[in-house]
Amino acid sequence: MKSGQKVLDGACGIGIPLLSTARLVVPDGLLVGIDLAPGMVEFARSRAAEMGLRNAEFREADAKNLSF
Repeated sequence: MKSGQKVLDGACGIGIPLLSTARLVVPDGLLVGIDLAPGMVEFARSRAAEMGLRNAEFREADAKNLSF
């Protein structure tokens, strides 16, 4: 991974892969994690906020039916 890349994790769970790679794509990259489980998404969001990550976002969504 390198700065500026955009990455989608289709079943992110609590976000461990994205959170561990988020700093590799700053300042222009974006990481989006999606998962069906609201609790996991919320946990991943809170961890990203605690880490001060502005380039990672987490959404409750189905990887079979993406809105983007």
